[in-house]
Amino acid sequence: MIIPSAKRPIFLGDIENAVAARFGLTREAMRCLSRARAVARPRQIAMFLAREVTDHSLPRIGRHFGRDHTTVLHAVRRIKRLAADDPRIAAEVEGCRELLARAREGEVP
Repeated sequence: MIIPSAKRPIFLGDIENAVAARFGLTREAMRCLSRARAVARPRQIAMFLAREVTDHSLPRIGRHFGRDHTTVLHAVRRIKRLAADDPRIAAEVEGCRELLARAREGEVP
């Protein structure tokens, strides 16, 4: 799904906020070094969405999340594959997209 045209652009912080809210995490948790699935999977979803809805480069997205560009590339590929195979992951990604669409309309996630 493509997020409809908006009143304002989506920033990396908006994506981070939406995904953190969806998973009950803090922004700090999204950037921490933890590899625990409860933190890593939402971070991967955020990086996937950042690549999908912004024009930022992989290195720029990686810097935002405290990772390098290869980690972002891995996250994008992984979430794309998981969303195609697992309806729960697809629903999580879609829920984050909905929060982003609301943020784009001026609502705070």
